[in-house]
Amino acid sequence: MLLTWNTQMKLGIAALDNQHKQLIDLLNQLNNAVLLSDNNLLIKRAFNCLVDFIEQHTDYEASLFAKENKVLVNTEQLALNNHFFAKIASIQADLQQGANIITPDLVRFVAHRIAHHINHDDKKQIALLTTPLQLNEKTNLPSSSCLTANTLVAGEHLNSVLYETETRFKDLAENISELIWITNKEHLPIFCNQFWYQCFQLTPNEVTRKNWQHKIHPEDRERVLQTYLQAAQNKTKLILEYRLLNEAHHERWIVETTMPRLTITGEFLGLMGCGMDITAQKQANQQLQQTNHQLNQAITRQEHALQATLTRLENNEELQLQLDLQLKEAQSLLLQAGKMASIGQLVAGVAHEINNPLGYINSNLASLKEYIESMTPLFALVDNLLEALPSNHPAVNAYQQFAKEINLTYIREDVEDLVRESIEGAIRTKKIVQDLRDFSHYEQPEWALFDIEAGLDASLNIANNELKYKAAIFKQYAGLEPLLCLGSQLNQVFLNLLINAAQAIEEKGDIYLRTGRLLADWVWIEIEDTGVGIPEEIQKKIFEPFFTTKPMGKGTGLGLSLSMHIVQLHQGRIEVMSTLHKGTRFRVYLPINTTPPLTTQNNLSI
Repeated sequence: MLLTWNTQMKLGIAALDNQHKQLIDLLNQLNNAVLLSDNNLLIKRAFNCLVDFIEQHTDYEASLFAKENKVLVNTEQLALNNHFFAKIASIQADLQQGANIITPDLVRFVAHRIAHHINHDDKKQIALLTTPLQLNEKTNLPSSSCLTANTLVAGEHLNSVLYETETRFKDLAENISELIWITNKEHLPIFCNQFWYQCFQLTPNEVTRKNWQHKIHPEDRERVLQTYLQAAQNKTKLILEYRLLNEAHHERWIVETTMPRLTITGEFLGLMGCGMDITAQKQANQQLQQTNHQLNQAITRQEHALQATLTRLENNEELQLQLDLQLKEAQSLLLQAGKMASIGQLVAGVAHEINNPLGYINSNLASLKEYIESMTPLFALVDNLLEALPSNHPAVNAYQQFAKEINLTYIREDVEDLVRESIEGAIRTKKIVQDLRDFSHYEQPEWALFDIEAGLDASLNIANNELKYKAAIFKQYAGLEPLLCLGSQLNQVFLNLLINAAQAIEEKGDIYLRTGRLLADWVWIEIEDTGVGIPEEIQKKIFEPFFTTKPMGKGTGLGLSLSMHIVQLHQGRIEVMSTLHKGTRFRVYLPINTTPPLTTQNNLSI
């Protein structure tokens, strides 16, 4: 609320005080229209109504004080009045020509003049009167929406919250590296943040439809225009990618979400969008494709070399079969390593991109929680005010009817739970993103101290979608100290064993995760399931490359072979115990005092 009536403004003349209240009411209506609406007709109507009331109120005061022969002649006051009405007349003339010049600064100028008129000019005039005027006659001046004391208090608080929210949005929009824009229903921009101007290389004065379209890549231009028209016509959210092209012909990739702005009745007000610069990601993908191409070339060279070796040894059938198996294993391991490196790079990039919007989602949810908590006293105040009014008061009946229609009691009880659950979800999402980032190290691994039990939890988090509908998880950790190892590779072992455990359970079962120490030199990690079990005759084959009991196309047969390779690299071992129809238990033994190999050429970057 821009200006609020208070007891210091009272003149003691009922007719003038009532008119001053109406002046303030009309001023605040104009302020709300300017701040909250882009309907120019509504804004002009509110402005003209206020100006008409000011003119009639000025005439009324002049005639009132003239009757008492106490008109105060003040050169400064006359100059202020003349300047004020000259400016108002100029604005109304411009409005007649179709101009849109009613701004928050203009509203504040009018508010300042009204406050000066009430607190300064009229109080000086009243001081000249020898006998107080007691005027209670009704006037024919334009009326405004009369606000009760209850509504004034509640409205002032809600408007303050709205203003703070708008300010926070603008601060956020101007300080994030995202393109944010809003248009009206004629598709003309009414807000663009600084990053939008930076990406399009335009200034606010240069934003025209032609200049904006010129910055979009010619191959994408028509598609972008049609997408915006489709979003406006169908009133639906759309996502598109397009390129910007600067004067130096450098491309800039943008991914953008566009959605319609609608009133509560569904009327279309314009579009709003939020875009992200994904040029670095596109360049990384291109680099990834080049890396994969180089990897495939290396694989091809390796195949040729191994094939040449096989040709030289073709007279030895047994050795030829052995080399053929080694060739297949080497090809599969190289392909697996390449695929996992590519996936790891993509996952790390996606996790990074999720982390940015997740930050301001957490911030906004925390702010929303504070706003809801700050409004609790407001609800109590409204309840107290309603109890103070007669039960048959129209305002009481209207409030009770509205509260019943929207189920206000349930909303007040449920909104805090909704916000709390949303915050918990955001925290869980942040934990999953962190686990993805920790899990997806695609660079050459290094030996370092690693928390085995934290790695189990991270792997469990990654495999949660595979596990949550099939198994209950039970943890029995011994509190192991960090171990010198290749943490990312051990995470791959844990993930393989967890997924195998889930797939062994046909409907619903249990999975147990345990850790412990063996004497003073070893630690062990155990993953046990209550699945179908492994037949005894194939238990010795499960670690062989390409051996699988899964249907064709459902498995490569490399999971346990790869896990065994990683554990042996750590100078450890894997033991398996299984009983048909009861379950399987894998136990991984790792030495505490491991000596890292002098070379890591045979390590798998997973």
